[in-house]
Amino acid sequence: METGGVLKRIRDPLYNFIEVPGEHYRKVLDHRLVQRLRWISQLPLEQLVYPAAQHSRFEHSLGVMHLARRAAQSLVANSLTKLRELRKLDPEFKAAPTTSWRDIFIDCAGLSGLLHDLGHAPFSHTMEDACTVAGASYNHEDAGLILAKIVLADAGLDRETRGQIVLRVLNKKITNEQLGPLEVLLRTIIDGPIDVDKGDYILRDGYHCGVVYGSYDPVRLWDNVVVSDRNRLGVDAKGALEAWSLRLARYKMNECVYKHHVRNITDALLIEIISKGLERCPNGELRRKILPLETPHEMVGEDVWAFCSWTDNTLIQALAATQDHEIKKKIEHFQSRKLYKRCFGINLSEDYPGFNPKRSEDHAVLRNLMERYQTAFTPFNYIVTAQVLAPVMEDEVQKNIRVRVDNKFIPLANFLGFPRRTQGADDEDTSVFAPKMLRVFVEDCQSPEATKKRLFRDVQNTLEPFRAAPNGTPPPPH
Repeated sequence: METGGVLKRIRDPLYNFIEVPGEHYRKVLDHRLVQRLRWISQLPLEQLVYPAAQHSRFEHSLGVMHLARRAAQSLVANSLTKLRELRKLDPEFKAAPTTSWRDIFIDCAGLSGLLHDLGHAPFSHTMEDACTVAGASYNHEDAGLILAKIVLADAGLDRETRGQIVLRVLNKKITNEQLGPLEVLLRTIIDGPIDVDKGDYILRDGYHCGVVYGSYDPVRLWDNVVVSDRNRLGVDAKGALEAWSLRLARYKMNECVYKHHVRNITDALLIEIISKGLERCPNGELRRKILPLETPHEMVGEDVWAFCSWTDNTLIQALAATQDHEIKKKIEHFQSRKLYKRCFGINLSEDYPGFNPKRSEDHAVLRNLMERYQTAFTPFNYIVTAQVLAPVMEDEVQKNIRVRVDNKFIPLANFLGFPRRTQGADDEDTSVFAPKMLRVFVEDCQSPEATKKRLFRDVQNTLEPFRAAPNGTPPPPH
């Protein structure tokens, strides 16, 4: 880090320098709850495929802060008249001094970006899924809001306009209808069809994985954002191609990195390990250690600092120290990269278009099949997973990314010359690129062929109600 006066500059491989402009930012950045993100990996499972992906959520949070400030500064430069109109309708900003509301707007964008991932537990989303399987409850956004209140209070910002706005923006229980228009705009900078969260992790993950899929021009995009006709984050015509590049880069990173089959099976394996650890340990001892409190709104005092002590590594060590033989064995396999192997795959998009793993009833079909085999073929272990790749642009995204052309706004898809969607067509069918794949993994690739064939037939029979009709028409929802 380089420091000059109140300005701190941090070296970064993507942006050269990230500026930390002011004492209030430094107090937030140096807080223990923010510093703990250094020990939470951004891609804890992708490391098994891309060994250089060792970066942390702290590094990502700095990048989001940087891009959020840049986007907010561009909005002030490119759409100042519109921002002034929205300020009159926003109680929080209307009360701010005329000379400083723009600085407050930019600061709130940066602080929201810095704190947006504050509540992530070890292994992040995998931990949340494991808690759900084990009947526990953990949500990183709820936890992050509580931790953000502590950080902002310790930094002396909780009673200031900046701190109050940041907490409202981060609180997802407050709907957009309950926020002022500038607060909604701040929220869409952090979380929207094109946002600085995606803008940083796509570039950063691609850089550390050593792949070229996560590529777009951040300067061209974030210097050309504007306030759209719907009072959301839009882009000028100069930045439209980079908005599309960001969406396309996200799709390619999903295909090649985030949904890589090794990452997919490791995720399923860890969910199994963590959930069984939470369920089986006597008197819930491990649950109390791993999750100081399952209800984040009660997370106070010593529980907060106990939460800080948990990292990806300490969680694995705690699970390895249990007396459960099955958990210890699977942890050893995870640490030595003895992973489940692919047994077979089925293209759901082509053969079973009626199946939607995002629909709880359909997902339960696979879950029941897995549990039936777990009982019948122990110790033959297998995992059935279904993937849905996020489309490049869902219909809702196509409508909400707005491009300014000659002082008028049109959807990005129209600007790029994409065909208009069919009136009344099903949303899922009209999304751009949405393949679905079901994959089955077995623990031991030497398992009896007869068992594998029987599993394949059972999966086919289970999915039969979702098969397309002879004329290619998908069946109705099951």
